[in-house]
Amino acid sequence: LNRDVKILVFTQERSPGFTTFRDLLDSYQHASPKLKVEFIDPDRKPNIARQYGITRPDTAVIETGEQSTRVTVPSEAEITGALIRMAKEGKKRIVFVEGHGERGVNEQERGGLSLAKEAMVKQGYEVETLSLLQQSTVPDNTSVLVLAGPRRPVTKEEQDQIAHYVAQGGHLLILLDPESEAAL
Repeated sequence: LNRDVKILVFTQERSPGFTTFRDLLDSYQHASPKLKVEFIDPDRKPNIARQYGITRPDTAVIETGEQSTRVTVPSEAEITGALIRMAKEGKKRIVFVEGHGERGVNEQERGGLSLAKEAMVKQGYEVETLSLLQQSTVPDNTSVLVLAGPRRPVTKEEQDQIAHYVAQGGHLLILLDPESEAAL
């Protein structure tokens, strides 16, 4: 780790995740003096749990600078992945294309992506939307461009913008319904 990282583990000593979190985080602390760990019983300190938006037991909040992410599974893979994300400077930016009847990141109805957006934000990602009809290029700081179920055709100009983004090393995720008329 190149900077200080604080991990707050919201669990109880009798919880099944407590021992796993403790054993894993002890080994991480031995590997890096920049890692500080604190265990918090959400029943004994409900105000702190509420402040961090903890809704389920055995949740760890990992913080560094202005970044934070959550781990809800006490496993080496989850904790290591979160620490790697936190070690990188800046947040990853996920941009959803709109304008073709895509599933909306703010829609809470069936088929909407508001829960996915909420989960991504909790994991430390920035989530934004983009209309390629209004903007001539995909912003340079886009980590992943997402076309989430377009229902209407994506124009040739928009496809060219997307192809240019990918040719420059950009990452693209297309979620296409079988009946889509997106012409991709």
